[in-house]
Amino acid sequence: MYLLGWLVPIRESGSLLPQLIIAHFIYKVKIRKWVWVLGSLIQSLCVMMIGCAALLLEGASAGWIIIVALMVFSVARGLNSVASKDVLGKTVVKNKRGRVTGWSSSASGS
Repeated sequence: MYLLGWLVPIRESGSLLPQLIIAHFIYKVKIRKWVWVLGSLIQSLCVMMIGCAALLLEGASAGWIIIVALMVFSVARGLNSVASKDVLGKTVVKNKRGRVTGWSSSASGS
């Protein structure tokens, strides 16, 4: 139960803090859509791991596996964030980027 309080801080800080380091490596990749695909695959594996841990394990072992999977998920989320912003910056005119992210947020329900 004591691990529950760490879920949101890990998810948020794990995706925001490493973005500068991630960006340094992403800019060396020629075709960046594969970076986004990799981030999406890692996130989906982490979500499956979290679900399996919640269903199959109990107590502290389930909690720690969920925390570790969430940490990896957060870094992959940061990877996707940097990659998508980079692609958006190269493909959409500056004054229309806000509309694109607004429409996508509305469509996703977030």
